[in-house]
Amino acid sequence: MEPFRLIVVEDVVVITGRGFFLMPGLPVNTLPHRIRVGDKIELRRPEGSCISTVIAGIEHAKLLRVGSTWPLRLPESIREGDVPVGTEVWWISSEKSLEEIP
Repeated sequence: MEPFRLIVVEDVVVITGRGFFLMPGLPVNTLPHRIRVGDKIELRRPEGSCISTVIAGIEHAKLLRVGSTWPLRLPESIREGDVPVGTEVWWISSEKSLEEIP
C-alpha cells in the first residue's frame, strides 16, 4: 500500500507519566486500512525536515464536549519539541521493527 497522510498535528497533549499525544487523533472512519502499534510513520515538519519513527501507542480519549478521539503516542526517543503544530504524520508501512517500539 502507498504511504498516506494520517493527520496534521493541531496540538500536542502531555499526560504526566504517559508521554505526549498528537491531536486531533486518527480519523478512524476514513482510514484506508487498519493502523497498528509498530507501523512505520514519517513526521513531515513544517520547515521541511522529516523524522522516521513508529507508532508507539494508539489511545482512546473521551472528549468533554463531543465524542471521542484516537490520539497517537510516539516512542520516547521523540520529544514534544520534535513535533510542532502543522507537522504532517504519514503512514509508511506495517513492517514492524520491534527494536523501534518502546
